[in-house]
Amino acid sequence: MPKESTKGGLGSRVGYGMLIALCRVVGALPAWFLYRCLSPALYFLLYKVVGYRKKVVRGNLALVFPDKTAEERRRIERSFYRHLSEVMIDMVDLMSITPQQVRRRLVIENRAEHDARTAGRGWIAALAHYGSWELFAAYPLYTDAPTASAYRPLHNRAMERLMLRSRSRFGMRLVRMQDLARFLASHRTDGYALGMIIDQSPQVRSSNVWLEFLGRPTRFFTSMERFAVKYGLQVYFFHLRKTARGQYSGWFEMIYDGVEEIAEGEVTLRYARRLEQQIRERPQLWMWSHRRWKHAVPDEVRERLANGEQTVMPM
Repeated sequence: MPKESTKGGLGSRVGYGMLIALCRVVGALPAWFLYRCLSPALYFLLYKVVGYRKKVVRGNLALVFPDKTAEERRRIERSFYRHLSEVMIDMVDLMSITPQQVRRRLVIENRAEHDARTAGRGWIAALAHYGSWELFAAYPLYTDAPTASAYRPLHNRAMERLMLRSRSRFGMRLVRMQDLARFLASHRTDGYALGMIIDQSPQVRSSNVWLEFLGRPTRFFTSMERFAVKYGLQVYFFHLRKTARGQYSGWFEMIYDGVEEIAEGEVTLRYARRLEQQIRERPQLWMWSHRRWKHAVPDEVRERLANGEQTVMPM
Protein backbone atom coordinates (compact mmCIF):
# COMPACT_ATOMS: atom_id res chain seq x y z
CA MET A 1 0.00 0.00 0.00
CA PRO A 2 1.31 3.46 -0.78
CA LYS A 3 2.20 5.46 2.27
CA GLU A 4 0.12 8.50 3.06
CA SER A 5 1.95 11.54 1.79
CA THR A 6 3.26 13.85 4.48
CA LYS A 7 4.13 16.51 1.95
CA GLY A 8 2.08 19.62 1.43
CA GLY A 9 1.66 22.89 3.19
CA LEU A 10 -0.02 23.79 6.42
CA GLY A 11 -3.34 24.18 4.65
CA SER A 12 -3.21 20.58 3.43
CA ARG A 13 -2.43 19.23 6.90
CA VAL A 14 -5.16 21.33 8.49
CA GLY A 15 -7.61 20.25 5.82
CA TYR A 16 -6.76 16.59 6.39
CA GLY A 17 -7.20 16.98 10.14
CA MET A 18 -10.61 18.58 9.63
CA LEU A 19 -11.67 15.77 7.29
CA ILE A 20 -10.63 13.13 9.83
CA ALA A 21 -12.53 14.95 12.57
CA LEU A 22 -15.62 15.10 10.33
CA CYS A 23 -15.36 11.37 9.62
CA ARG A 24 -15.20 10.59 13.33
CA VAL A 25 -18.24 12.74 14.07
CA VAL A 26 -20.26 11.15 11.26
CA GLY A 27 -19.09 7.68 12.27
CA ALA A 28 -20.48 8.21 15.77
CA LEU A 29 -23.98 8.90 14.45
CA PRO A 30 -26.58 6.11 14.11
CA ALA A 31 -27.41 4.88 10.61
CA TRP A 32 -31.04 6.00 10.86
CA PHE A 33 -29.89 9.59 11.48
CA LEU A 34 -27.36 9.50 8.65
CA TYR A 35 -29.82 8.37 5.99
CA ARG A 36 -33.07 9.90 7.24
CA CYS A 37 -31.80 13.27 8.47
CA LEU A 38 -28.27 14.05 7.31
CA SER A 39 -28.74 12.72 3.77
CA PRO A 40 -31.79 14.93 3.00
CA ALA A 41 -29.94 17.94 4.42
CA LEU A 42 -26.94 17.18 2.23
CA TYR A 43 -29.22 16.75 -0.79
CA PHE A 44 -30.74 20.18 -0.15
CA LEU A 45 -27.27 21.73 0.11
CA LEU A 46 -25.87 20.04 -3.01
CA TYR A 47 -28.91 20.45 -5.24
CA LYS A 48 -30.86 23.45 -4.04
CA VAL A 49 -28.17 25.69 -2.56
CA VAL A 50 -24.84 24.94 -4.27
CA GLY A 51 -26.20 23.39 -7.46
CA TYR A 52 -23.18 21.09 -7.61
CA ARG A 53 -22.33 20.53 -11.30
CA LYS A 54 -26.01 20.87 -12.15
CA LYS A 55 -25.25 22.17 -15.64
CA VAL A 56 -23.08 19.10 -16.36
CA VAL A 57 -25.72 16.72 -15.02
CA ARG A 58 -28.50 18.30 -17.07
CA GLY A 59 -26.37 18.34 -20.20
CA ASN A 60 -25.48 14.65 -19.83
CA LEU A 61 -29.09 13.64 -19.20
CA ALA A 62 -30.25 15.60 -22.24
CA LEU A 63 -27.65 13.84 -24.42
CA VAL A 64 -28.54 10.35 -23.22
CA PHE A 65 -32.32 10.72 -22.88
CA PRO A 66 -33.42 13.06 -25.70
CA ASP A 67 -36.76 11.24 -25.99
CA LYS A 68 -37.72 11.88 -22.36
CA THR A 69 -39.62 14.99 -21.40
CA ALA A 70 -37.91 17.75 -19.44
CA GLU A 71 -39.87 16.71 -16.34
CA GLU A 72 -38.84 13.06 -16.70
CA ARG A 73 -35.20 14.13 -16.87
CA ARG A 74 -35.70 16.39 -13.83
CA ARG A 75 -36.99 13.40 -11.86
CA ILE A 76 -33.85 11.45 -12.73
CA GLU A 77 -31.79 14.51 -11.83
CA ARG A 78 -33.37 14.85 -8.40
CA SER A 79 -33.04 11.12 -7.73
CA PHE A 80 -29.39 11.29 -8.71
CA TYR A 81 -28.65 14.07 -6.23
CA ARG A 82 -30.48 12.19 -3.47
CA HIS A 83 -28.38 9.13 -4.24
CA LEU A 84 -25.19 11.21 -4.43
CA SER A 85 -25.85 12.56 -0.94
CA GLU A 86 -26.07 8.99 0.35
CA VAL A 87 -22.87 7.97 -1.48
CA MET A 88 -21.02 10.86 0.15
CA ILE A 89 -22.19 9.65 3.54
CA ASP A 90 -21.07 6.12 2.64
CA MET A 91 -17.59 7.43 1.76
CA VAL A 92 -17.21 9.27 5.07
CA ASP A 93 -18.73 6.45 7.11
CA LEU A 94 -16.24 3.98 5.60
CA MET A 95 -13.64 5.45 7.97
CA SER A 96 -15.44 4.10 11.05
CA ILE A 97 -17.87 1.42 9.89
CA THR A 98 -17.36 -2.08 11.36
CA PRO A 99 -16.83 -5.25 9.31
CA GLN A 100 -20.22 -6.50 10.43
CA GLN A 101 -21.88 -3.32 9.19
CA VAL A 102 -20.06 -3.59 5.85
CA ARG A 103 -21.38 -7.12 5.30
CA ARG A 104 -24.91 -5.92 6.00
CA ARG A 105 -24.61 -2.99 3.62
CA LEU A 106 -23.05 -4.97 0.76
CA VAL A 107 -24.19 -8.53 0.11
CA ILE A 108 -22.35 -10.51 -2.60
CA GLU A 109 -24.83 -13.05 -3.86
CA ASN A 110 -22.65 -15.54 -5.77
CA ARG A 111 -19.66 -15.38 -3.46
CA ALA A 112 -19.07 -19.14 -3.09
CA GLU A 113 -19.34 -19.80 -6.83
CA HIS A 114 -17.08 -16.86 -7.62
CA ASP A 115 -14.45 -17.91 -5.08
CA ALA A 116 -14.35 -21.38 -6.63
CA ARG A 117 -13.84 -19.98 -10.14
CA THR A 118 -11.05 -17.60 -9.13
CA ALA A 119 -9.24 -19.74 -6.56
CA GLY A 120 -5.49 -19.49 -6.97
CA ARG A 121 -5.47 -17.16 -9.96
CA GLY A 122 -5.50 -13.45 -10.59
CA TRP A 123 -8.63 -11.68 -11.81
CA ILE A 124 -10.01 -8.19 -12.35
CA ALA A 125 -13.21 -6.78 -10.90
CA ALA A 126 -14.54 -4.39 -13.55
CA LEU A 127 -16.26 -1.60 -11.62
CA ALA A 128 -17.92 1.73 -12.39
CA HIS A 129 -19.04 4.89 -10.63
CA TYR A 130 -22.39 3.24 -10.10
CA GLY A 131 -24.15 2.58 -6.81
CA SER A 132 -21.73 3.04 -3.91
CA TRP A 133 -18.42 2.01 -5.42
CA GLU A 134 -16.40 2.96 -2.34
CA LEU A 135 -17.85 -0.03 -0.49
CA PHE A 136 -15.79 -2.29 -2.74
CA ALA A 137 -12.71 -1.09 -0.81
CA ALA A 138 -13.91 -3.47 1.91
CA TYR A 139 -13.74 -6.49 -0.44
CA PRO A 140 -10.89 -8.06 1.62
CA LEU A 141 -13.59 -8.89 4.17
CA TYR A 142 -15.20 -11.22 1.62
CA THR A 143 -12.18 -13.23 0.48
CA ASP A 144 -8.98 -14.88 1.64
CA ALA A 145 -7.20 -13.92 -1.61
CA PRO A 146 -4.88 -10.89 -1.73
CA THR A 147 -6.68 -7.82 -3.01
CA ALA A 148 -5.58 -4.62 -4.72
CA SER A 149 -7.26 -1.60 -6.24
CA ALA A 150 -5.97 0.79 -8.89
CA TYR A 151 -6.34 4.50 -8.19
CA ARG A 152 -5.41 7.82 -9.74
CA PRO A 153 -3.76 10.42 -7.44
CA LEU A 154 -5.94 13.40 -6.59
CA HIS A 155 -4.94 17.03 -6.95
CA ASN A 156 -6.08 17.78 -3.41
CA ARG A 157 -3.53 16.26 -1.01
CA ALA A 158 -5.89 16.25 1.96
CA MET A 159 -8.56 14.38 0.00
CA GLU A 160 -5.98 11.92 -1.34
CA ARG A 161 -4.71 11.11 2.15
CA LEU A 162 -8.27 10.53 3.29
CA MET A 163 -8.98 8.32 0.27
CA LEU A 164 -5.87 6.20 0.86
CA ARG A 165 -6.70 5.78 4.52
CA SER A 166 -10.34 4.84 4.01
CA ARG A 167 -9.81 2.51 1.05
CA SER A 168 -6.99 0.61 2.73
CA ARG A 169 -8.68 0.29 6.12
CA PHE A 170 -9.81 -3.30 5.60
CA GLY A 171 -6.62 -4.54 3.95
CA MET A 172 -7.01 -3.37 0.34
CA ARG A 173 -3.65 -2.72 -1.30
CA LEU A 174 -3.75 0.50 -3.33
CA VAL A 175 -1.69 0.80 -6.51
CA ARG A 176 -1.31 3.97 -8.55
CA MET A 177 -2.31 3.53 -12.18
CA GLN A 178 1.17 4.52 -13.35
CA ASP A 179 2.61 1.69 -11.22
CA LEU A 180 0.06 -0.94 -12.17
CA ALA A 181 2.03 -2.58 -15.01
CA ARG A 182 5.04 -3.08 -12.75
CA PHE A 183 2.82 -4.38 -9.94
CA LEU A 184 1.12 -6.96 -12.17
CA ALA A 185 4.43 -8.10 -13.64
CA SER A 186 5.77 -8.68 -10.11
CA HIS A 187 2.63 -10.35 -8.73
CA ARG A 188 1.22 -12.17 -11.76
CA THR A 189 1.31 -15.55 -9.95
CA ASP A 190 0.08 -14.34 -6.57
CA GLY A 191 -3.62 -14.62 -7.34
CA TYR A 192 -4.51 -10.99 -6.73
CA ALA A 193 -8.08 -9.74 -7.05
CA LEU A 194 -7.69 -6.34 -8.71
CA GLY A 195 -10.46 -3.73 -8.71
CA MET A 196 -10.52 -1.26 -11.61
CA ILE A 197 -12.95 1.56 -12.42
CA ILE A 198 -12.84 2.46 -16.11
CA ASP A 199 -15.95 4.52 -16.86
CA GLN A 200 -14.18 7.89 -16.60
CA SER A 201 -13.38 9.97 -19.66
CA PRO A 202 -9.82 9.13 -20.78
CA GLN A 203 -7.23 11.77 -21.49
CA VAL A 204 -6.49 12.22 -25.18
CA ARG A 205 -2.98 10.83 -24.83
CA SER A 206 -4.06 7.68 -22.92
CA SER A 207 -4.75 4.28 -24.45
CA ASN A 208 -8.42 4.14 -25.37
CA VAL A 209 -11.10 2.86 -27.72
CA TRP A 210 -14.27 4.43 -29.16
CA LEU A 211 -17.57 2.63 -28.52
CA GLU A 212 -21.26 3.42 -28.92
CA PHE A 213 -22.37 3.95 -25.31
CA LEU A 214 -25.70 5.32 -24.13
CA GLY A 215 -26.41 6.38 -27.69
CA ARG A 216 -23.21 8.43 -27.98
CA PRO A 217 -19.75 7.73 -29.45
CA THR A 218 -17.72 7.39 -26.26
CA ARG A 219 -14.06 6.88 -25.45
CA PHE A 220 -13.09 4.21 -22.91
CA PHE A 221 -9.85 3.31 -21.20
CA THR A 222 -8.37 0.04 -22.49
CA SER A 223 -5.95 -0.48 -19.59
CA MET A 224 -8.14 -3.14 -17.98
CA GLU A 225 -8.35 -5.11 -21.20
CA ARG A 226 -4.65 -4.79 -22.00
CA PHE A 227 -3.63 -6.08 -18.57
CA ALA A 228 -6.16 -8.91 -18.67
CA VAL A 229 -4.97 -10.16 -22.07
CA LYS A 230 -1.26 -9.72 -21.33
CA TYR A 231 -1.31 -11.50 -17.97
CA GLY A 232 -4.14 -13.97 -18.61
CA LEU A 233 -6.45 -12.48 -15.98
CA GLN A 234 -10.12 -13.29 -15.80
CA VAL A 235 -12.39 -10.22 -15.91
CA TYR A 236 -15.64 -10.05 -13.96
CA PHE A 237 -18.21 -7.32 -14.30
CA PHE A 238 -19.58 -6.42 -10.87
CA HIS A 239 -23.35 -6.00 -11.12
CA LEU A 240 -24.81 -3.87 -8.35
CA ARG A 241 -28.35 -3.37 -7.14
CA LYS A 242 -29.46 -0.84 -4.51
CA THR A 243 -31.83 -2.57 -2.08
CA ALA A 244 -32.35 0.25 0.45
CA ARG A 245 -30.69 3.45 1.62
CA GLY A 246 -27.02 2.63 2.08
CA GLN A 247 -27.57 -1.06 1.26
CA TYR A 248 -26.61 -3.00 -1.88
CA SER A 249 -26.39 -6.48 -3.29
CA GLY A 250 -23.99 -7.43 -6.04
CA TRP A 251 -22.78 -10.37 -8.09
CA PHE A 252 -19.92 -11.14 -10.43
CA GLU A 253 -20.32 -12.08 -14.09
CA MET A 254 -17.33 -13.31 -16.08
CA ILE A 255 -16.84 -11.35 -19.30
CA TYR A 256 -13.36 -12.68 -20.16
CA ASP A 257 -11.77 -15.97 -19.11
CA GLY A 258 -8.16 -14.92 -19.54
CA VAL A 259 -7.42 -17.27 -22.45
CA GLU A 260 -10.03 -16.54 -25.13
CA GLU A 261 -8.64 -15.08 -28.35
CA ILE A 262 -10.57 -11.86 -28.90
CA ALA A 263 -10.51 -8.81 -31.11
CA GLU A 264 -8.97 -5.66 -29.70
CA GLY A 265 -11.55 -3.70 -27.73
CA GLU A 266 -13.89 -6.67 -27.20
CA VAL A 267 -13.47 -6.97 -23.42
CA THR A 268 -14.04 -3.23 -23.02
CA LEU A 269 -17.13 -3.49 -25.22
CA ARG A 270 -18.56 -6.29 -23.07
CA TYR A 271 -17.98 -4.15 -19.98
CA ALA A 272 -19.65 -1.12 -21.58
CA ARG A 273 -22.72 -3.09 -22.68
CA ARG A 274 -23.37 -4.37 -19.16
CA LEU A 275 -22.80 -0.98 -17.61
CA GLU A 276 -25.17 0.62 -20.11
CA GLN A 277 -27.89 -1.89 -19.24
CA GLN A 278 -27.52 -1.08 -15.53
CA ILE A 279 -27.64 2.65 -16.16
CA ARG A 280 -30.77 2.45 -18.30
CA GLU A 281 -32.50 0.36 -15.64
CA ARG A 282 -31.54 2.64 -12.72
CA PRO A 283 -30.09 5.86 -14.20
CA GLN A 284 -30.02 7.70 -10.88
CA LEU A 285 -27.27 5.41 -9.58
CA TRP A 286 -24.63 6.50 -12.11
CA MET A 287 -22.30 9.49 -11.66
CA TRP A 288 -23.88 11.99 -14.07
CA SER A 289 -21.73 14.82 -12.72
CA HIS A 290 -18.69 13.54 -14.65
CA ARG A 291 -17.94 15.41 -17.89
CA ARG A 292 -18.15 12.10 -19.75
CA TRP A 293 -18.52 13.46 -23.31
CA LYS A 294 -16.15 16.42 -23.17
CA HIS A 295 -14.00 15.39 -26.17
CA ALA A 296 -14.96 16.05 -29.76
CA VAL A 297 -15.75 12.95 -31.82
CA PRO A 298 -13.65 12.61 -35.00
CA ASP A 299 -15.80 12.39 -38.12
CA GLU A 300 -14.25 9.07 -39.11
CA VAL A 301 -15.08 7.54 -35.73
CA ARG A 302 -18.67 8.74 -35.93
CA GLU A 303 -19.06 7.32 -39.45
CA ARG A 304 -17.54 3.95 -38.62
CA LEU A 305 -19.72 3.48 -35.55
CA ALA A 306 -22.78 4.55 -37.54
CA ASN A 307 -21.88 1.93 -40.18
CA GLY A 308 -22.04 -0.89 -37.64
CA GLU A 309 -18.50 -1.16 -36.29
CA GLN A 310 -18.65 -1.80 -32.57
CA THR A 311 -15.13 -0.72 -31.63
CA VAL A 312 -12.89 1.90 -33.22
CA MET A 313 -9.30 2.25 -32.07
CA PRO A 314 -7.70 5.74 -32.05
CA MET A 315 -6.69 7.09 -35.42
